[in-house]
Amino acid sequence: MNDEDYIYSLIEKEFLPEEYHEIEYKSGKDGFPKELWKTYSAFANTNSGIIIIGVKEKRGKFSIEGLTDEQISSYKKYFWDNCNNPNTVGINLLSNEDIKVLEVKSKKLLIIRVPFAHRTQRPVFLTYNPFGNTYKRNHKGDYRMYRRRNKKNVS
Repeated sequence: MNDEDYIYSLIEKEFLPEEYHEIEYKSGKDGFPKELWKTYSAFANTNSGIIIIGVKEKRGKFSIEGLTDEQISSYKKYFWDNCNNPNTVGINLLSNEDIKVLEVKSKKLLIIRVPFAHRTQRPVFLTYNPFGNTYKRNHKGDYRMYRRRNKKNVS
């Protein structure tokens, strides 16, 4: 069983593992999660990962709230429109097989698997400008990548 199948099996049993460097939860209750694109960039630049929409967090605990069929349809359309829009993200790494709907106890989740970008595709950044719009994943968070400047020693 690979990591993705393992995560799916845990979710199907309603056991939600804590967020970590390869899994991120988003609510989706009040609309498409705007912060998803930072996670997309971070997973693509770091080591791949799975974004699960339809899970809420309250005081560090995660629970499945689910999405309606209308939300799922709307979110898929919104995702693909923006994933293929260079004003949103620099490159689309996904195929249709990377987005799935998983039903757990009559609640539906939208699962997006973001692959690790090939070296010729990195960095994966948001908008047209990589500077200040490129992210990496560390532990449970998405962090902006900064270019380090070389300082010359002046003697």
